[in-house]
Amino acid sequence: MKSEGARLAHRTSLPLVGIVVLCVAQLGWGDDLQNRYFQGLRDRGLYLIAEDYAVSRLSTDLLLPDERAIVTIELVRTLTAHGGVSSPEQRDELWNEAERLLKQFSESHKNNPRLLEIQAEQALLPARFGDELAWELQINPVNQKLATATRDEFSKAIQKIGNVLVEFDKAPEKPSPSDLADGALTQAERVDLRQQLEFYLVRSKFFLAQTAPPGPDRTGLFLDVADEFDALSKNRPESKWTFKARKFLATLARDRGDYSRADSLLRSLARNAAEYSMQDEILAEQVRSQYDQGKLDDGLRMITDQIQSGHPLGDEVRSVAVEGLLKAWKIAGEKGQADFQKELLAEAESHHQRTRGKWQKLTYAKLSQVQQNLNLGDELATLVRQAQWNYHNGDLKQAIQFFQNAAALAHRQGKSDNAIDYAFTVGSIQIQQEDWPAAAKTFEDIVTNFPDAQKSQDAGLMKCYVLGRIYLQRPLQETRIAYEAALSKQRVQFPNTPSAIEATWMLAVHNEQRLQWTDAIDLYREIPADHPRYDTATLRIVILYEKILTRLKELNGPVEVWEDQLLEEIVRIEDHLPNHNVLDSMEQCQTALRIAQLLLQHRDRWYSVADHWLKRIEQTVEAQQREAALRNAKLDPLWTQIQRATSQLRIVSLAGQQRLGDARKIMLQLEQTDPSTMLGILLGLTEMTSKIDPLRQVEMGHLQLEAINRLEQSRSELTPQQQRMLDDSHAEAFIAIGNLKEAAEIYAKLIESTPRNERLLRKVIAVLLKRGKAEDLLEARDWWKRIEQLHKPGEADWVEARLEIAKIDVRVGEKEQALKLLGVTKTLYPQLGTPTLREEFDRFLEELKSQ
Repeated sequence: MKSEGARLAHRTSLPLVGIVVLCVAQLGWGDDLQNRYFQGLRDRGLYLIAEDYAVSRLSTDLLLPDERAIVTIELVRTLTAHGGVSSPEQRDELWNEAERLLKQFSESHKNNPRLLEIQAEQALLPARFGDELAWELQINPVNQKLATATRDEFSKAIQKIGNVLVEFDKAPEKPSPSDLADGALTQAERVDLRQQLEFYLVRSKFFLAQTAPPGPDRTGLFLDVADEFDALSKNRPESKWTFKARKFLATLARDRGDYSRADSLLRSLARNAAEYSMQDEILAEQVRSQYDQGKLDDGLRMITDQIQSGHPLGDEVRSVAVEGLLKAWKIAGEKGQADFQKELLAEAESHHQRTRGKWQKLTYAKLSQVQQNLNLGDELATLVRQAQWNYHNGDLKQAIQFFQNAAALAHRQGKSDNAIDYAFTVGSIQIQQEDWPAAAKTFEDIVTNFPDAQKSQDAGLMKCYVLGRIYLQRPLQETRIAYEAALSKQRVQFPNTPSAIEATWMLAVHNEQRLQWTDAIDLYREIPADHPRYDTATLRIVILYEKILTRLKELNGPVEVWEDQLLEEIVRIEDHLPNHNVLDSMEQCQTALRIAQLLLQHRDRWYSVADHWLKRIEQTVEAQQREAALRNAKLDPLWTQIQRATSQLRIVSLAGQQRLGDARKIMLQLEQTDPSTMLGILLGLTEMTSKIDPLRQVEMGHLQLEAINRLEQSRSELTPQQQRMLDDSHAEAFIAIGNLKEAAEIYAKLIESTPRNERLLRKVIAVLLKRGKAEDLLEARDWWKRIEQLHKPGEADWVEARLEIAKIDVRVGEKEQALKLLGVTKTLYPQLGTPTLREEFDRFLEELKSQ
């Protein structure tokens, strides 16, 4: 344990850098200054500053253990308060972090001198969460889900605080001198902490009583809470917690109508309020007491007196002032004092503008309700609030009914915008309930009743969406026709509008899903080039061309016609792309990638044009990488996938241009290419081998072999059919580099698994004949005999096989055998297959006889 001298030495050894920021810590972490510093930031809504400062303090190794505990608690309180003014999602995140910090601290700092304070803060955390939710409940008192969540937090607080008080009693009553030297709680701090726990325990019970249903049980709860607050108020020594307990006694007295006792308690508290910085709270409670007694003028006068005395008004008093001014505003309205009403409302607005934090949210809610009454009128505003109340409490059926009534009333009153808004809300709730027919009627009614309203376009589009959902649930002809008719009507009724474009998109998607690909392409083309969906629409067009061409090839359809149309489409697409080499979006890169692939598959194999598209993609990815590096951000993994696919296609486009060295460089750079993709690259290389300059074929063959060697390492990941394709390409590569024997052996092995594959039989024959040795010729003759056996005698292929066998007989010196074979064939089957084949047969026979 450190001595006090060591602690002081540690503190004074800090460098004199950032002294302004660190001054609070230097003045003593154990006193109230630290708390007041953070509380001041919280009161001003400067949560991020407080959080950043606390985190920076916790990140240093210079903090002493007790200091670390204190800063952790202040950070937790700041996160809790920050969550109270955030969205529900952000609130959950902040509060989860607060819980995590305390749990982590208590588990990893079990010997911390302030561990008891950390444990107390863990117990108090649900009460602090409950406080924040109770604030929201004041603003939105009809939200039963919020009320339930608030009660749950206070219930947890009661249990946890009770448990920690038991542990509190087990701790030594007085800390040892060495513990105090290490920063443990002093006896006075321990007493204060216990009083704080006891106060929050009773206050949690008070809030539970507040949210309980009216009745005898609720009254009994308040009486019990009053007894407990009374006991707390008599605790010694006197502290802010005993003071706060008396203040709650005054509130309870006011709530039950005992104004004499409430005012007496508050006057007594007012004399000592400054000692605990509670002047604002006490004054606000005194004003509320006056309001409740019907002494509105006296309450407002108390606020005026405070202003005239030169004392600034706190946020709570300003909130109470707004409450009183709005009460006066209502009374003035009942008396027909319109001008006075304006003055009162202006003064209330002035107080609201000067209010901060949570109190400002409360004044805003009150003023908004008044403004709603002014804008809508009392009858319509009441209907809307009833609808909202039912919605927040989960009674969607009643909410729909009230919103429908509000929409009808607003329509009768000529408030078209309001009527449409309420009707839209009805439709949204019906969608939430998946009551699609009702929702469709709601949106149809909006279009019918308000044909010229701007939002009617949106209503028509929502009707289309709903009918689309009905069609998805019941894919019948009648539901399809209704959906298509609604989309077509939207396009005609609201031409050249965003809703019409969206309807066009929806109809295009619908046609694509129904495999009406040509209709879908025409609709996708209608999406304007400046529309956010344009890039995606263009991508869908290219994908559909790819599907159409694939299908036509399977059916032996007019592929060339569609390939020519594709080229025209590509020109149209390129005209709308940016002039610079870098593309503008990921969708544009995906479109360019598919265009390049289709160009490589085109009957004319547009290798150089495909390479142009691929280079644009490469430059775009490089630009994205540079931008990510400048922002120190992580690049979207999709860009990496696009880059890899581009490199794979470039191997083929470069090889097709006979730039084999460049293709080889890219292949060597490829990493993590899956076997199926690498096989596709290999097949592309294999296809073009016979089409390039014969002087470059050996180089192409070696390039193929490099791809094959990589694929052989993952052969087991390929399907049996893919393995056969790999072997086929392997044989082609051997042919290209002149290893004919190896090629023939591969073909022979492939024939073993598919003995009736005539394509492979002819392949092996061609290789053997090209090699030309005597044993090759004899083997080739045997393969021709195999083909002969696959066909009926007299068929063209059978005749061709016999002719080729005879030719090989001649080459191996068996002329007589050849003459005999040809003679028998012509005698038995004089037609000899086809005229062309007969002509070739006769010519060879005559040549043979003349030798």
